[in-house]
Amino acid sequence: EEGEQGGGGGGKKGSKAARARQRKEEEERERERRIGETRAKAGPSLREEELKRLSAALAPHELRLHEIAADGHCLYRSIAHQLAAGDAHQLAAGDEASALDFRHCRRLAAEYIRSHADDFLPFLLAEHDFSDGLLESYCSQVELSSEWGGQLEITAIAHASRRCIAVHSADAPLLLTGAEYEGNGPRLQLAYHRHYYGLGEHYNALVPAD
Repeated sequence: EEGEQGGGGGGKKGSKAARARQRKEEEERERERRIGETRAKAGPSLREEELKRLSAALAPHELRLHEIAADGHCLYRSIAHQLAAGDAHQLAAGDEASALDFRHCRRLAAEYIRSHADDFLPFLLAEHDFSDGLLESYCSQVELSSEWGGQLEITAIAHASRRCIAVHSADAPLLLTGAEYEGNGPRLQLAYHRHYYGLGEHYNALVPAD
């Protein structure tokens, strides 16, 4: 009976985990749906004018947008897309694999921040009240949640992967993070948008223009 009970308990745990994953997936789909519905609310003028300026900025680099899902993981999905590609001429072949690897990028960022706390803690303290668990709480959020990423995480991933990350935007100069790693492979090319969706900032990947 104990063996049967143990087996049943394991099944319940498995079912509970499966339900939790399903809920999380449903929440992310709902988030994406809401973002899609509010896309126009960014204002056609804001979004379209930003895209025009960004397209003009990308033209000299012969790059175009590769759209990434707006589910809170857009930064990590964009970087994963570029890492999975391996070579600028093989980006299309990396699309399917990259969709699965945003978790790897989240872990990469969290682990680097944990192991270089002195480099990152001053930036965290600029935005958060001090607490003994601040760094670990932040790293857990980076690793396990769907919270959006930004420049801190770009910095961490650039150093952890030893690759140069290039961020293009409509209204700012090209931002290179990890320029010292230029010789390690093609730049990981990202686009940063302020008005792509109505619910906030967004990152897309970039691919060679045809």
